[in-house]
Amino acid sequence: MINDPLCNQEALMTFNRQAKFILVFSNLKHISSYTHQTRAYLTGRWMDALACGAIVAGIVPSEPSIARLFWDGATLDLESTEIEKGLGVNEKELSNWTAEKATYNYKQSLECLYWRWRFIEIAKVFQITPKNLLNEIYLVEHKLNELKF
Repeated sequence: MINDPLCNQEALMTFNRQAKFILVFSNLKHISSYTHQTRAYLTGRWMDALACGAIVAGIVPSEPSIARLFWDGATLDLESTEIEKGLGVNEKELSNWTAEKATYNYKQSLECLYWRWRFIEIAKVFQITPKNLLNEIYLVEHKLNELKF
């Protein structure tokens, strides 16, 4: 492990971009000292995995406000935190994986999860035109057009 947090994050994202599946569980199914014990939410690991085009394998939060963020093919529900059960399901799904699925997941993450879309909605409510934000949105829209299926 490198002592530089930026280098660590870059290395993690490099590995995530190479992964077909990334193992992630709902914070309510795999409780840690650093996560909320009673309220489900999506951690950065969920967002990073989806943004890199990987399929998230694990236990998906069942809350409607979270479930609506996912699209078909974004997740692989393992129903258990037991390693052997998860590996069996993942092995079966691995044979169905294609590079097109990764590209599709990347595109969907830009369309559904990109945080700047929410700022555009806020700007509309306040009737303001944030130039830098609009420039960044333009770049994302251009990227999305390149990824059309």
